[in-house]
Amino acid sequence: MKATMRTTCWLALGLLGIFLGRLALQDGRGSQALAFFQQVAAVAQTMENRAHRPAADVSAADLMMAESSTEAVSPQALAQQQRRVKDRMAELTESLDLDVEQVAKLRPIVEHAEASMTRAMERFFDKEPRTASASPPPSPGEVMRESHELADSQITALLRPDQEEKFQTWLQERKERIRHVANRRNMRPPGNGMQQPVQDA
Repeated sequence: MKATMRTTCWLALGLLGIFLGRLALQDGRGSQALAFFQQVAAVAQTMENRAHRPAADVSAADLMMAESSTEAVSPQALAQQQRRVKDRMAELTESLDLDVEQVAKLRPIVEHAEASMTRAMERFFDKEPRTASASPPPSPGEVMRESHELADSQITALLRPDQEEKFQTWLQERKERIRHVANRRNMRPPGNGMQQPVQDA
């Protein structure tokens, strides 16, 4: 039943793409049609990824992406997100000796995780007043942990056995860096605000 529903969704997405393509040829708004189609495809891919896991495994990061997949973020946040993706991909490629095909498959996973983090930060620090009935958004720390865990499991599934061992070592080193940064922040004495900020791992 679920497989039939997913097939129907992807078929509908394909028909929508054909329709938008014809519409773009008629009125010349090809870039707008393409941007909208990419947004719809991103939502469909997110739903497809969640469909392969039990409902109880739907995380705060997934919910964040589903609720705000078309939500605009600030240019500064988007630039930081793109820089994080670039740095993470460069580090993974070098550490795991990824081939071209693996890089192509891993990039969307890393982009999804970083986009979840970006939207979590934007929502958490949003200065717009919330209604009394509105539930608070997930904390950036919670979203980061869950999105990283999901991305790590997806990345592991794409690696060769020899790369898996390297990846586990890389994950352990990342945890140590995060723990080190957290300890430095906890030990930082209260001052006059002139201390340099500690960069996250």
